[in-house]
Amino acid sequence: MRFVRIWVLVFAVVFALNVSTAGAHSEVFERAPAIGQVTTGTVDHVDISYFLPVTQSLIELQGPDGNMIAVGASEIAPNGQIASVEFEPLTAEGRYTVTHVETSIDGDTQLGTFSFIFNATEGTNVASLSIRGDGPNWAVIALAVGVIMFLAGIFWPNRSKA
Repeated sequence: MRFVRIWVLVFAVVFALNVSTAGAHSEVFERAPAIGQVTTGTVDHVDISYFLPVTQSLIELQGPDGNMIAVGASEIAPNGQIASVEFEPLTAEGRYTVTHVETSIDGDTQLGTFSFIFNATEGTNVASLSIRGDGPNWAVIALAVGVIMFLAGIFWPNRSKA
């Protein structure tokens, strides 16, 4: 049993280190509008969801004519995993470019860009990723599991036969 106890401890330490170091960068999980999506209907927001929380976000929108579109302040959902920006509904057809800069929970800044196409007559409506809600914070959950496994390894009863 001592062998199992040692492996539980080793696994817990490796798991916790991976969560706290490699997992600290917030990578984009999903976008609305999606990359290259042909949109129609009312397009008045851009949402970006992340695997891990962000602490700051700046989202900008460039129109098909190359000019910047006036957008509101970037807002981050309470769980830190969705950043959104709202603007007046689009009217000019063409390719729009979204530039986003976010700061991960570890303080690193990342820059991304993608584009979508607005077509007034055909395409798909833009869904909202923001239920402006509170999904689980997977980084915290994973860290808690690692800590529990570590403690279980330390306090695991020694069941060796006498």
